[in-house]
Amino acid sequence: MARHAHVLIAGATLTGKSSLAREIARAQYAARDVGVIVLDPFLTPGWPADVMYDQAEDFLVAAKGSWQCALFIDEASGYVGHYDREMHWCATQARHLGHRAHFIVQRPTQVPPVVRDQCSLWYLFRLSHNTAKTLADDAAMPQVLACAELTGHEYLVVDLLTRKTKKMPNRGHPAAR
Repeated sequence: MARHAHVLIAGATLTGKSSLAREIARAQYAARDVGVIVLDPFLTPGWPADVMYDQAEDFLVAAKGSWQCALFIDEASGYVGHYDREMHWCATQARHLGHRAHFIVQRPTQVPPVVRDQCSLWYLFRLSHNTAKTLADDAAMPQVLACAELTGHEYLVVDLLTRKTKKMPNRGHPAAR
């Protein structure tokens, strides 16, 4: 897998973040025979998952018993908030098993800094100015503030390793279909 340890996908409801996550799972992992393990409270159809769970405990057992998989945690703020120590494992130790975790949230500030700090690649859809400011401060990258001005037709890719951002068209948004 690529050099980024973990990924944060964030944005308001109905901006396309889950659609993007499913496309990433499909194109970057499933198409290359990399295992995909998903934690989704709604068991949403359409994930190209090898296994999918709606319970954090089951997800963690599968992740800890696997090697070199892509982990996707949809609605991550709810899981990380209720299972702090256990779910922090996905951000702080899963890479030792070759995993790459993807945390999908509406408000990244609901995810503890210990988790956010381990994500070196961010896909940011429209966020509030206050949330964008927190992320810009966390990253020491003022250009992250641009995510507060995004329309429903775009998202911002933030690479914290290269310190670069790129605005992308949001093909997963209902208006773009």
